Amino acid sequence: MVRFFQYILMFLNKIMRLTFTISCFFLFLACNKHKQNVNNGDTPKSGVSLNFVENREFESGFSSQNIQIEVIDKEEYICFSDFFTSKKIHIYNLKTEEEIWVDLKTMIDFGFKIAGIEILSLDTILVLTQYRNQLFFLNRDGVIWKYIDFNPQLEEIGGYELWSGKTPFMFNDTTAIFPISLVAESEINKTLSEDDFYKKYYSGPNLFKVDNIFDEDLNCNAGLYDLYNNFTDKYFLAIEGKYFTYLNDFIYFFSNYSDTIYQVDPVSLKLVRKVKINSTFGKAYMKPVTRKLQKENNTALNSNFKENMSINSIVYITEKEQYWVVVRHAEKEGSNRPWSVVVLDSAFNELDEFTLDHDNLNLNIRSYSDGLFIPVNRDKIQKDLRFKVNVLAQYEYE
Repeated sequence: MVRFFQYILMFLNKIMRLTFTISCFFLFLACNKHKQNVNNGDTPKSGVSLNFVENREFESGFSSQNIQIEVIDKEEYICFSDFFTSKKIHIYNLKTEEEIWVDLKTMIDFGFKIAGIEILSLDTILVLTQYRNQLFFLNRDGVIWKYIDFNPQLEEIGGYELWSGKTPFMFNDTTAIFPISLVAESEINKTLSEDDFYKKYYSGPNLFKVDNIFDEDLNCNAGLYDLYNNFTDKYFLAIEGKYFTYLNDFIYFFSNYSDTIYQVDPVSLKLVRKVKINSTFGKAYMKPVTRKLQKENNTALNSNFKENMSINSIVYITEKEQYWVVVRHAEKEGSNRPWSVVVLDSAFNELDEFTLDHDNLNLNIRSYSDGLFIPVNRDKIQKDLRFKVNVLAQYEYE
């Protein structure tokens, strides 16, 4: 009887593997189709062509858009994080194909919500909590070996909280730079009028730097004041995530409400350069709705995001010394949201703009040493695998 059940299990396992292989085959065919759409079939002005390699299936046990490329001991890893269901980080070595899973269950079961992670080594994994302004240091077994509470410092500078940006928060091995946001409920801010709160929100600091993250005595300071006053004022509701990206020894900020990328010096935390992004598809920004309009129509903010273009992300292509700016287009009924890539050279001169197959590919692109990983849209993956694997189209540069 035992052998009979073992036979059945082996048979079912073979069927599942065959089904998975067939699914991947059809995904491969689908991605071969969007290979023809790279640069719209034209010779790119930027001198960069993308060759589709394959669809990489990462069997994380969960599906996630929290994807980051990390360099650990000079080797590249791709990392997938799920803070809600499986409560794990899947860390995969792109060269050796070795993989580990870091369990976050202990932290989350204690009631901590996670804003972001940073992996300095396999035994130095930094986990930033959401709303609580606390940073935990974990090893690969999920054991906490260090903890920092930033609440005293953040209350002292005016009642702020730590956020996670577009990229992890460690600027180098010892310096962490966090985006920060004003907290309405803090003791300092809760007595402010609405006008005074938004005035402080737009003119206050946007970054919080810790120079000696591993020391007992922390050296903290805030900077990048008046950032939002570059493109909005206190009467508008410019609410969004904190879109900071660390590239090439600088910090880059962009907003849904501006068509400009702002370059920031990580030492002084001051603005040093503005780069306007011009898309052939339209204006790459949206005008923020007024606070008055949002009160009268609570769907105004959401509609604004759907109906307009905006900058979504920026990656640096080291091999070509180029910046690729992903621009999200307005929603189109009956299809996945279109997007394009504006290519800039190292001096920020615009070279090109091209589209990829948005019906198959998600705009959440990740750059690694040899090319790009671009997530395949979930609706293109076989239903029973959508929440078990992460499927990324892999491209290499010609």
